[in-house]
Amino acid sequence: MSALIPSSGLSVGRQGRGEWGGYRRAVTEMAETQSDQHRSKIIIRVSVFAVATEVVGLVGYGIAIGWVARGNGGGKVSVAPVLVALYLIFAALVALVGRGIMRHRHWARTPYLLAQVFGIIVAYTLARGTGLVPHVFAAIVGVVAVAGLGVGLSGPFSRWLQV
Repeated sequence: MSALIPSSGLSVGRQGRGEWGGYRRAVTEMAETQSDQHRSKIIIRVSVFAVATEVVGLVGYGIAIGWVARGNGGGKVSVAPVLVALYLIFAALVALVGRGIMRHRHWARTPYLLAQVFGIIVAYTLARGTGLVPHVFAAIVGVVAVAGLGVGLSGPFSRWLQV
């Protein structure tokens, strides 16, 4: 005798200890699957938040470099336009990695992890600065980068990208 569990697509029959042994096993597997799906959604939201925060930070930092260079006088040759362009390009590339994560692309994991490592390096560099503002930004960048790295190394994140 076989029964179909509604809304799950699982079929159970006489397995294990009597007719209901298979049913219990199927319900347990279904609950674990739903738990994994919920965990995966949270992990992907955290990773997308980390990417979005990094993109906004890179664009903001690039604009700040341009703004400060503009106020220093126009007579000197400056590398500020090159730095602004590099930060904007890097922000666009990190945004593409975030898009790859949302679309289940397996290639997005390595650049994502590298971006988090670079975030940790930036946080360390900012923490060595003087004043309150660099230390506040170091704390924000460090927390986001460490959380992003932890998420990127998790099992549900890997399973999400291999679907």
